Amino acid sequence: MPPHAPKAESSLHLLFEDADCQVWTNAWLDHSPAGRVCVALSPRHPRHPPVFGQKLFDKRQLPAVFIQPRRSNWYQFAAMPEVCALIRRRIGARPVFTYGSSMGGFGAVLAAGWLNADIALAVSPQVSIARDRVGDFETRWQQEAQALTFLWPDARAMIQPEVRHVLAFDPTHGADRRHARLLMAQRPQAFHALPVWGGGHPVGPALGVAGALSALVEDIARGQIGLEEALRAARQRYRQSPVRPFVVAMALNAISRKRRRHQGWAKAQRVRTGIQHEHRPTPPTLKACLALGHAPALPAKD
Repeated sequence: MPPHAPKAESSLHLLFEDADCQVWTNAWLDHSPAGRVCVALSPRHPRHPPVFGQKLFDKRQLPAVFIQPRRSNWYQFAAMPEVCALIRRRIGARPVFTYGSSMGGFGAVLAAGWLNADIALAVSPQVSIARDRVGDFETRWQQEAQALTFLWPDARAMIQPEVRHVLAFDPTHGADRRHARLLMAQRPQAFHALPVWGGGHPVGPALGVAGALSALVEDIARGQIGLEEALRAARQRYRQSPVRPFVVAMALNAISRKRRRHQGWAKAQRVRTGIQHEHRPTPPTLKACLALGHAPALPAKD
């Protein structure tokens, strides 16, 4: 541990606040030798403290900055680019990765370019919650969507080719599968898929119980192994977890329901077979799962 290091449960320090968000740093930002600083973007407005990710980063003694919206605004506030520039100045020349879940996953893709990040870890993100962008399949969060003035409505427009995106999602979750398909179709080479079968929305809890999520975050932050190796370790940790049989059972049940009511049942059966064999699905199997249902066509560019 570095000299004069903070206690494991470090306090947060307010870096910025306005009517739309608060930005906090943890004490490890100035004390941890980790290779990357995480900018963690909160999901929907938190029901209770601490801020999203605080416990994980304090326990692992990892440097982090937290963007905490004051409401469920999907980061659609005009100062967002300036907030990211302020964070970048505070971090300095150290490399950065973004991390978020659901609304925060959308934010992780959105902000990666503004922060000059090299990795974005997006857990169960959305392409958009604006139905004119994704179609009628997205029925969640419509109350929030109707109240928003969208400045950056579509995460696909913000994908940067130099950013490596890790996309963790549940292929058996209809809406999340469609969001994943649309994101990866935009720039396939920029994405690394981390499917969590039956993990629901979001998949963070399923990965978290297995210890795979916190280990992946730490591997990315410390930068001592490459991203591909970190993802292999996360997949192995999840496969060996006692929680996996339960999650796989949920996936089988979900796919069985899909098979009964959807004419593409043969594709669902192939995915089900892959899960029953208890090995990581091959790319064709993942592709078949992503192809279930009818994803809307990409909207015309503005």
